[in-house]
Amino acid sequence: MTAAVRRGLPKPVVEVVNAEIIDVADEPSSAPPLQPRPNPTFAVLQNQPQPKTAQRGGMLFWTAGLTLIASAFWISGGHTLAPGAFAMGSPVKLAIAHVESRVQTHTGHSTLMVDGEARNDGTSVAAMPPIAITVTGPDGAVTHYTLSTNAQPVAAGDLYLFSSRLRVPPGGVKSVAVTLKPAE
Repeated sequence: MTAAVRRGLPKPVVEVVNAEIIDVADEPSSAPPLQPRPNPTFAVLQNQPQPKTAQRGGMLFWTAGLTLIASAFWISGGHTLAPGAFAMGSPVKLAIAHVESRVQTHTGHSTLMVDGEARNDGTSVAAMPPIAITVTGPDGAVTHYTLSTNAQPVAAGDLYLFSSRLRVPPGGVKSVAVTLKPAE
């Protein structure tokens, strides 16, 4: 406890008196221990009897949980790990079937003409990816061209015809390679 501070007056001197210690544990207690009175407001907080066996999730709980986990895996990219047999839809088999290339000169300008066809050997309609044309010169220089197809649908068994007129590289043309660009 703190005493009030008096301004301007000296502090009183306090004498120390010996203290007497009483050990309560050795004396027998005649009074009964205090029992709290039950309050109906706090009845919810009292211990409730627990069932003897803990209930675990049933079959429906585990099936729903595993379905959610598998769906999250599949949506976040797991479908790319699945082999083609599990892929949805039928396999698409687009391939270059035939290509002709030639150099023509008109009014002093050389033009590389590339004509060809791509075939859908799959069992369903497929969108045609862009066509990549690689021209290699006699000196080893490589020039890349891309022919847009606007993802035109090609029915199963049908052909996609394409034709392109390209500028001839300065060194000339040694070889022409035509491939389908992979889907991005």
